[in-house]
Amino acid sequence: MSAIEKRIKELKKEVKPMFSTNDLAEKLTLVDDLLRLGIYYHFEDEIREAIRCINDHVDDDIGDIRLVALRFRLLRQEGYAVSPDVFSKFKDSEGKFKQELSHDVEGLLQLYDASMLGTNDEPILEEAMDFARGHMERMLGVGEEPHTAQIRRALETPFHRGMRRLEARLYIPVYAKSKACNTILLELAKLDFNYLQSIHQAEIKTFSIWWGELGLINNLSFSRDRVAESYFWILGVWFEPRYTTERLLMSKFGNLLALMDDIYDAYGTIEELQLFTNEIERWDFQDVDRLPEYMQIFLNAFAGFMTEIEEELRKKGTLHHKHYIIELFKPFVRANFQDAVWTNTGYKPTFEEYLNVSLVTVGYPLLISASLCIMAKDLSKDTLDWFAICA
Repeated sequence: MSAIEKRIKELKKEVKPMFSTNDLAEKLTLVDDLLRLGIYYHFEDEIREAIRCINDHVDDDIGDIRLVALRFRLLRQEGYAVSPDVFSKFKDSEGKFKQELSHDVEGLLQLYDASMLGTNDEPILEEAMDFARGHMERMLGVGEEPHTAQIRRALETPFHRGMRRLEARLYIPVYAKSKACNTILLELAKLDFNYLQSIHQAEIKTFSIWWGELGLINNLSFSRDRVAESYFWILGVWFEPRYTTERLLMSKFGNLLALMDDIYDAYGTIEELQLFTNEIERWDFQDVDRLPEYMQIFLNAFAGFMTEIEEELRKKGTLHHKHYIIELFKPFVRANFQDAVWTNTGYKPTFEEYLNVSLVTVGYPLLISASLCIMAKDLSKDTLDWFAICA
């Protein structure tokens, strides 16, 4: 164990007793700080229990908009049913949010983030969003740090929509300037960020070496080289150290999908693409010799990658997931072929036709479903069948 890992372990021991507080404000603030600093994954059980306690603690007399909004957001993020009516008490006799709230910077920030978790039938949250955003925008030119930085970031990207590593990187220096800064949490956040960064750098190096040795870019010069993009996509989903294997597999998958997309969009003829699509639909790869050389090169590389997935699934006892990954892949190639036909024939699809195809060719349904198949150990047959239908 390195010195940095030892120190992280020591700091975690110092943080855990903080959860024992019975003060609602302290508990809410602690959970929010851990989330924003990106160190929440060290305390998943403690946070889960804290959220349960926060849900049980219903205090209608809370008059602090920051705490009410923070409680609302944390509970909704975790799937708890909480009514937006909790914000009604902050309205005046005319049904508008009280103007006195316009000077509460932290309250506005929390209210704005909370409003982003509203649904279509919750007008009070739409009003809250407009109210908070309007006053936050006016504060940009006259506010003080670190609040100005927080406002600028919140208006650009609400917290729950952001990439966790990026949000942590942006929040750590802001938190360091805060009057409420907890030095233990700050040190842990800085050490943890640097520790994870070293892990992620090693992973992208491994990924880059694999991609280079695969030789596809040299043999298929028409394709994009998207090593960094593919890795950062999955890093935005799972950044925790325990997911190294899954990150590498999904990074490889993403790169291969991008290359396949180039085969359909930029290089293959319709006749070649029809053979290529048929070969993948059958998934036996017995007639690969009938394909052009560049397609053979790709399919050989892809078959080798699927062997890697098979080995990982076997280790986890979920080898049956491979069938679903394959079945999820087939609609992707069918949709790409349809797109290629339209392009080559000059056909202009209707909006509905295009939407049905593009929702598949964008790759996200496949990547999300495949990543769950690779990661999860307890997916039910109904869930797996649902994946296949939705794709």
